[in-house]
Amino acid sequence: MSIHARLRLLRKTLGYTQEKMGVICGIKKSAYSMIENGYTQLSARNRQFLIETLGVNMVWLDEGEGDMFGPESSVFENIDERAKYAREQARIVPLYNFDTVGRLPDPDGNSEYIRGYVAFDGAEHDDVAFTMVGNSMAPTMPAGAVVLLRRLQDWNAVVYGKPYLIILDDGRRLLRRICRCPDAKKSESHFLLRATNRAFEPGMLPIKMISAIFAVKAVCCDVVFR
Repeated sequence: MSIHARLRLLRKTLGYTQEKMGVICGIKKSAYSMIENGYTQLSARNRQFLIETLGVNMVWLDEGEGDMFGPESSVFENIDERAKYAREQARIVPLYNFDTVGRLPDPDGNSEYIRGYVAFDGAEHDDVAFTMVGNSMAPTMPAGAVVLLRRLQDWNAVVYGKPYLIILDDGRRLLRRICRCPDAKKSESHFLLRATNRAFEPGMLPIKMISAIFAVKAVCCDVVFR
């Protein structure tokens, strides 16, 4: 039996629709249907959701051996309780090692650079996390803090004064507060970047050098890996 057939069996055993399975994985019904029917592969992130939120036995999921569920799944008395737990746990996001990635995070989680998974209240599908290195944003985001990021599709949504992770076109990464350029002539073409730590000088950045911007949605200094 293929993993796609096992996914179908899992869903029918739970009494779930493809739409509900998609909700658990944080993807649309059509995307889940493509996985279950063998047109696309189950991503590492969605695999983790199934294991973490539903108590699926990873050996059974990957190889078809053993029981469908691990022993922890016995805490669920019925399907509704399992579904409620799944919704609550769907806040898990991948934690990337940005120091070695050298590129943008894979939205499907297919990356060997995922260090683990962390839970954040209010996290949404496609959010990612990374660990702060250095003290440019201390004390609000000290070294070692884990930061929840959400990619901006519309740069006009930038709110001046808020912190953002900026990916430059040469691969460099900066986490700074984006401020309005004080020079009126450059305000349409440059951002003023400020660190929280006053030991770091502010600087001007041409907007054309930016390849992506991630908004900082939350910061946690005491993270439990999953």
